[in-house]
Amino acid sequence: VVPEGGGYAVRWIWIDAMNWIKESLKLFQIERPAHFTNYTHCHECYDVDSMLQGETIESIGIKKLGTGCEALIYCTTDGIQYFMPALIRLSLETIHTDFYFGDFSYYLQGNENNNSYYLSCTSEQRRFIAHFILYMMEQYATEIENNGYDDDVLNAYGVWASA
Repeated sequence: VVPEGGGYAVRWIWIDAMNWIKESLKLFQIERPAHFTNYTHCHECYDVDSMLQGETIESIGIKKLGTGCEALIYCTTDGIQYFMPALIRLSLETIHTDFYFGDFSYYLQGNENNNSYYLSCTSEQRRFIAHFILYMMEQYATEIENNGYDDDVLNAYGVWASA
């Protein structure tokens, strides 16, 4: 992503998927958290935390994350911030196969503007996610519709576009 005018202003020039990943690596550059969940809360939180401890932004894939945002629902906001570049990567890499973007957009809806992840992001990060959702809507409308995620993607965009 190359922002026009020296910042994340109104107009963006969409280049290619690799730039989305590179930009997300810059924008969501946080220290790896000691834990990715409230691991003492329950057995599921402990299991997800243990699984994520063995993963990196580069290594995590659909097999570990699961479908339906299984791992994400247990993650802390710091865990999501850390793995955001991987979630962007998986959304792009699986657009024609496992369609991870559908699960990701469902998660991004959260409780709309009470979404703890939305609230934890900076305005720059919020705009980036909104623009990423818009990019996906513009480039992959057919895939979104064919996988039945029209409403989820539109709802997620509505939340993040308010940034």
